[in-house]
Order: sequence, then C-alpha cells, then structure tokens
Amino acid sequence: MSVRFGVLSTAKIAKGGMIPAINEATGAEAVAVASRNLEKAQAFAKDCDLDRAFGSYEELLADPELDVIYVALPIHMHKEWTIKALEAGKAVLCEKALCLHSADAVEMYAAAQKNGKLLKEVMAYHHHPLTKKIIELIDGGTIGEVRTVHTQFHTPTFDPNNIRMKKETGGGALNDLGVYCVDACRLLSRAEPVAVSGKQIIGETDVDILSSGVLQFENSLATFDCSLGATFDCRFEVTGTNGRILNTRGAMCSWGGEEFIINLQSGGEESEIKVEACNPYAAMIENFVADYNAQILYDPEDNNSVGNLRVLEAFRASL
Repeated sequence: MSVRFGVLSTAKIAKGGMIPAINEATGAEAVAVASRNLEKAQAFAKDCDLDRAFGSYEELLADPELDVIYVALPIHMHKEWTIKALEAGKAVLCEKALCLHSADAVEMYAAAQKNGKLLKEVMAYHHHPLTKKIIELIDGGTIGEVRTVHTQFHTPTFDPNNIRMKKETGGGALNDLGVYCVDACRLLSRAEPVAVSGKQIIGETDVDILSSGVLQFENSLATFDCSLGATFDCRFEVTGTNGRILNTRGAMCSWGGEEFIINLQSGGEESEIKVEACNPYAAMIENFVADYNAQILYDPEDNNSVGNLRVLEAFRASL
C-alpha cells in the first residue's frame, strides 16, 4: 500500500515539483491539499489530480487517511505546523530551510521522537547520482585529502512581494539558497566546521540579496556564495592534495532530465565522468518512504538539519 501524502500549502514548489515527484516515486501517492481558501485548494487539487481539498490546515491534519504531511509553507510557519502535524500522528517532510533557529529544529525533532513519527527536511540533491558520485570519488581518495570546497547558488531577483524577499517570512538569499550551499560545504568537506565567518549585502526589502561565507575545518576550508539577483548558476568544486572535482551547473536544484558532467583531475590526468539524468526529488521521496516504513527517528540534537542551522547561526553571529 502506498504511503499517502497531504500537501500543506498551494505553493508553486508543491504544484510544479513535489507533487509530480511524489507520484513518480515508488510507494508514494499525493492525495490531498489544504489552503486557508477552500476555492484555491479545490482549484489546486483539480490541477494536480488530487482526491480532496481542505479549506483549513487543521482539516488536512485531521484526515485519518493521510500518512505524511508535506509542509510547503513559508519558513517562519514551518515549526508551528510541523509540530502540529506530528502531534496529529503524521510523519512530516518539511521544505528547506527546516526553520529559522537551531533551537526550534531541536524542538521539532523532539516532537517527532515523542510522537514516534519521522521528520525529514527537503534536501533532494543528496539523492542525485551526481552528489553520490562526487562523495564516492572523495571518500575513495581519488583527489587525495580535501583542502578546499566551493559551492555557489545564484538566481535572478524575485518580485519584491515574493516571500523570498520578505524579512518577516524568513526570506533572503541565505535562507533560500545558502542553506543548500552550507549543507554542501559540510557534506563535501566530510566534517563539521570549527569556525565560520561571512559577509552580506542587504537589499531594498531588508533581506540579504548576497551572502558569502567561509567555513574553517580542521584541515581544510570551504567557501560559498549565494544571491538573489544574479545570473543563474549552481555548482560544486572540490580541490584535494591530488586532484580536483568540478561539476556542470545545476548541482543542487535539478528536477531531472539533465545529464551531468563531472570534470575530474586526478594525479595529473584529466577526464570527464557522465552522470545519468535523475529526478532527485522522486529519489528523495522513495528514501523517505523507506525510512517511514522502517520507523526511523532522528536524534533531536544530532541530525543534519540542526547541524546546518547551527552553521547558519554562526555565520550570522560573525556579521
């Protein structure tokens, strides 16, 4: 029997990306949506071929036929509705960034543990063959010991009324894009930083439109930059004592349909590695379903989401 997902919000990311990914994934099915406007929810459900629509978030959480709630609300609402969903007996897949503060993330995972329900944050690129191959190359010693990592994620400016441009909804480049960059710096450095520093440019709507940071590890450095208002780009670069890995753009945001190229330099030899197209969001859903069926729970203090938020907080503290 498929794991049944209800969608909390009629956000574009849910309609254009996550619902198709849920339905593409083996063992999962998107069946319901909720909005605070019933007509809006009904139109969304019709467009996405969902079985039912609700005019309140509470009604969705009370639906006894749902197993999982996908929280696609603005960041500042993630904590409240994730905990409410967990207390209603639902597992939760929550959009990134999980929340605004690491202490809130600890509280969210504690609620998941208390209620015996799975909680995970959307980090789909972890499940892409590109990321898996790069980690395989690093862990296999292909480029020697890692010395530097650089990640970047840039997009054009959003409309000023977009939630990504509003301070009160958790907007800004760091929360929207930097959360990926910091996560990738930690993932590819294969460690946690011992020091963090950064700089920001604040835009007209009082959110950061450009953030750049340095993560210092015991034996390496990682740098990142992200922006709302630049030509689209998104990539990794890892330099080691015996080589370098550079990927083609799109590393942290591909929905599928693209073949990627890894430019590898190892021991003085250069080569290209082709990575097959994949929808990492569907792969992420299948991993979520496997964890759900295995009744996986995460330590509230020791998990990737909390670790990432602590680095983001150290970044802000350095400003």
